[in-house]
Amino acid sequence: MKQSNLSINNLIAITSLLFMAFAPTSARSSEQEQVVKQLCSTCHSISNIERSSGYNKEQWKTLISYMVDHSSNPQQLDILGEFLANKYPANNDRASKVVDGDIKLQFKYWQVPTLGQRARDPVQGKDGIIWWVGQWGNILGRLDPTSGETKEYTLPAGTYPHSVTLDKNLRPWFLGNKNGTVGYLDLDTETFKVFNMPDEKARDPHTGVFDDNGIFWFTLQHSNMIGKLDPTSGDIQLVSLPTEKSRPYGIKLDSNGTPWVSCNGSNCLIKVDKNSMALKEIKLPNPNSHTRRLAITPDDMVFYVNSGMGKLGR
Repeated sequence: MKQSNLSINNLIAITSLLFMAFAPTSARSSEQEQVVKQLCSTCHSISNIERSSGYNKEQWKTLISYMVDHSSNPQQLDILGEFLANKYPANNDRASKVVDGDIKLQFKYWQVPTLGQRARDPVQGKDGIIWWVGQWGNILGRLDPTSGETKEYTLPAGTYPHSVTLDKNLRPWFLGNKNGTVGYLDLDTETFKVFNMPDEKARDPHTGVFDDNGIFWFTLQHSNMIGKLDPTSGDIQLVSLPTEKSRPYGIKLDSNGTPWVSCNGSNCLIKVDKNSMALKEIKLPNPNSHTRRLAITPDDMVFYVNSGMGKLGR
């Protein structure tokens, strides 16, 4: 949700928190929890907090600052950070393991203009420009990493995109995860071209990739489908996966232009015939495996992230 839409809720929360600062400890804690639920659930489920790894006070304050502007009332941010640190302290349940090595990395960060948008799935074109989508903010964003200049485009109502893909002309294509559409931004006119799914059951385009012929292949996770769009004609073909609730997620092409898809709801990979769209399901060894993303090496070795078991497979 965009920052401007939070103003009324923020005002209510600020007033409540100021009163809580002077209330008895037990009452203050209970009231703080209610305010957190009220404020945070404006944009996302409270389960996002409950499933987190937890943070200390300063880390919670940093995270909150990415979602809501508290610059005019730092006391509110301080109270929220303290409550969350006590309720959801840092833990090591999902901590990464740091290993020694010769490679040293440096990170540079850019703050997206609209807070709380859930910026995700960035992609960089050959011209160096980075595009991203703000799923909760219904935004398509552009970043020039050289100058740091950013620009955001409000997508057609109800799109709520999951990812963005670039075609050979570096046009950004978005996948409407909530309204069953795919489309692109015309860079010359700064207008959107939108394609609707031909089947009402195809509700949630997810991730896409272009082949060398300019055909756009994409997954529809909860619809359990794979799609194929010819941007020239606008023709869209859809095919359902053989196993129910396979939840097709990531998609990549091998050296022959054959699409491969990972299953987030079942222990399988899917190989797609690029001409007939016939599907070949490849069962993974462990039934507990489920995969979100995959990558294919130049020699056509398929690597997949086994997010169900915390492993890497090939």
